[in-house]
Amino acid sequence: MARFSYDFQTPYTPEQVNAFLNDFAQKEGFEFTSRDGEQVLKKGSGWVTAPQFVKVLFSPGTVHIEAWIKFALLPGVYIGEQGLKGVFGFALKDVLKTRVRNIIVGLGGTPPVDI
Repeated sequence: MARFSYDFQTPYTPEQVNAFLNDFAQKEGFEFTSRDGEQVLKKGSGWVTAPQFVKVLFSPGTVHIEAWIKFALLPGVYIGEQGLKGVFGFALKDVLKTRVRNIIVGLGGTPPVDI
Protein backbone atom coordinates (compact mmCIF):
# COMPACT_ATOMS: atom_id res chain seq x y z
CA MET A 1 0.00 0.00 0.00
CA ALA A 2 1.23 3.47 -0.81
CA ARG A 3 2.37 6.01 1.72
CA PHE A 4 -0.08 8.50 3.12
CA SER A 5 0.62 11.79 1.33
CA TYR A 6 -0.97 15.21 1.87
CA ASP A 7 -0.28 18.82 0.87
CA PHE A 8 -1.62 21.84 2.72
CA GLN A 9 -1.11 25.57 3.17
CA THR A 10 0.60 26.94 6.28
CA PRO A 11 0.93 30.48 7.61
CA TYR A 12 4.28 29.62 9.22
CA THR A 13 7.80 30.34 8.04
CA PRO A 14 10.28 27.51 7.40
CA GLU A 15 12.00 28.43 10.68
CA GLN A 16 8.74 28.09 12.59
CA VAL A 17 8.00 24.76 10.87
CA ASN A 18 11.47 23.51 11.84
CA ALA A 19 10.97 24.59 15.46
CA PHE A 20 7.59 22.84 15.58
CA LEU A 21 9.02 19.61 14.10
CA ASN A 22 11.96 19.62 16.52
CA ASP A 23 9.57 20.04 19.45
CA PHE A 24 7.24 17.36 18.09
CA ALA A 25 10.12 14.91 17.59
CA GLN A 26 11.38 15.43 21.12
CA LYS A 27 7.95 15.07 22.74
CA GLU A 28 6.88 12.03 20.68
CA GLY A 29 10.20 10.16 20.74
CA PHE A 30 11.03 10.50 17.04
CA GLU A 31 14.53 11.04 15.73
CA PHE A 32 15.64 12.75 12.54
CA THR A 33 17.42 10.31 10.25
CA SER A 34 18.26 9.69 6.62
CA ARG A 35 16.49 6.67 5.15
CA ASP A 36 16.91 5.66 1.52
CA GLY A 37 18.19 9.16 0.74
CA GLU A 38 15.25 10.89 2.42
CA GLN A 39 15.38 13.05 5.55
CA VAL A 40 12.65 11.61 7.78
CA LEU A 41 11.41 11.38 11.34
CA LYS A 42 11.60 7.80 12.61
CA LYS A 43 10.24 6.14 15.71
CA GLY A 44 10.94 2.55 16.64
CA SER A 45 13.58 0.00 15.76
CA GLY A 46 11.44 -2.96 14.79
CA TRP A 47 12.12 -4.98 17.95
CA VAL A 48 8.57 -4.71 19.30
CA THR A 49 6.55 -2.84 16.66
CA ALA A 50 7.01 -1.73 13.09
CA PRO A 51 9.00 1.50 12.76
CA GLN A 52 6.98 4.63 12.02
CA PHE A 53 8.18 7.19 9.50
CA VAL A 54 7.06 10.77 8.79
CA LYS A 55 8.53 12.94 6.07
CA VAL A 56 7.80 16.67 5.98
CA LEU A 57 8.88 18.93 3.12
CA PHE A 58 8.11 22.62 3.21
CA SER A 59 8.53 25.84 1.37
CA PRO A 60 7.06 29.19 2.34
CA GLY A 61 3.31 28.71 2.54
CA THR A 62 3.18 25.00 1.65
CA VAL A 63 3.78 21.75 3.52
CA HIS A 64 3.96 18.25 2.06
CA ILE A 65 3.69 15.39 4.56
CA GLU A 66 4.09 11.65 4.06
CA ALA A 67 3.67 8.89 6.65
CA TRP A 68 4.16 5.13 6.59
CA ILE A 69 5.21 2.10 8.58
CA LYS A 70 7.78 -0.49 7.55
CA PHE A 71 7.81 -4.14 8.44
CA ALA A 72 10.94 -5.38 10.14
CA LEU A 73 12.16 -8.85 9.28
CA LEU A 74 14.91 -8.34 11.86
CA PRO A 75 15.81 -5.17 13.75
CA GLY A 76 17.12 -2.79 11.10
CA VAL A 77 16.15 -5.13 8.24
CA TYR A 78 12.98 -3.71 6.76
CA ILE A 79 10.70 -5.21 4.14
CA GLY A 80 7.57 -3.66 2.73
CA GLU A 81 5.96 -0.32 3.35
CA GLN A 82 2.37 0.55 4.24
CA GLY A 83 0.45 3.77 4.37
CA LEU A 84 -2.16 4.56 7.00
CA LYS A 85 -5.06 2.60 5.50
CA GLY A 86 -5.82 -1.09 5.83
CA VAL A 87 -6.39 -3.46 8.73
CA PHE A 88 -2.91 -4.99 9.02
CA GLY A 89 -1.13 -3.12 11.81
CA PHE A 90 -4.26 -1.07 12.54
CA ALA A 91 -3.29 -0.28 16.14
CA LEU A 92 0.07 1.21 15.17
CA LYS A 93 -1.49 2.96 12.18
CA ASP A 94 -4.09 4.59 14.45
CA VAL A 95 -1.32 5.96 16.66
CA LEU A 96 0.56 7.28 13.62
CA LYS A 97 -2.65 8.81 12.20
CA THR A 98 -3.10 10.77 15.41
CA ARG A 99 0.48 11.99 15.24
CA VAL A 100 0.08 13.03 11.59
CA ARG A 101 -3.15 14.89 12.43
CA ASN A 102 -1.31 16.68 15.25
CA ILE A 103 1.47 17.75 12.88
CA ILE A 104 -1.01 19.04 10.28
CA VAL A 105 -3.06 20.97 12.85
CA GLY A 106 0.09 22.23 14.59
CA LEU A 107 1.30 23.67 11.30
CA GLY A 108 -2.01 25.43 10.63
CA GLY A 109 -3.54 22.93 8.22
CA THR A 110 -6.79 20.99 8.20
CA PRO A 111 -6.34 17.21 8.21
CA PRO A 112 -8.12 15.20 5.53
CA VAL A 113 -11.25 13.37 6.65
CA ASP A 114 -9.98 9.94 5.58
CA ILE A 115 -7.14 9.63 8.08
